[in-house]
Amino acid sequence: MKNINESGRSMVEMLGVLAIIGVLTVGAMSTVNYGIESFRVRSVYDSVEETARGVADLYSWKRSYADDGDASATKAKICKNVFDDKCIESETNAAIKTAWGNLSVALDENGAEFHIQVTGVPYGSCNQLLNMDWINVSLDSGQTCAEGSTTTLNFTAY
Repeated sequence: MKNINESGRSMVEMLGVLAIIGVLTVGAMSTVNYGIESFRVRSVYDSVEETARGVADLYSWKRSYADDGDASATKAKICKNVFDDKCIESETNAAIKTAWGNLSVALDENGAEFHIQVTGVPYGSCNQLLNMDWINVSLDSGQTCAEGSTTTLNFTAY
């Protein structure tokens, strides 16, 4: 009888290693995707809060959020002082880009409050934003997130 010394791995062992690597890769990708989405939600949350504080500070001396009848001057003032001149030119109101869509500011006609609108919020992130503890703003009542579509969230600041 011959003595045959075989070295190396069998095909079954290699397939087992590949399966384990595949499972680990899928787990890592889902963790990375969750982290990216959490960062986007936090980024929009911070943008809304910072915008509310910025507009409130900008008008704090006036005790009113009225735009004095000149909407383009108001837009320019908010773009310069709140958004550091990073506004989107095509928008009617002062607006910047966010992780999904635009964040815009509109002053109320009576001057008692102003509105912040975030467009293009995906379903899962929309639910997270609806359930966050807001400090400087409140979500307008009756807002819901539609599954399979993007949502526009409206906030009111006083």
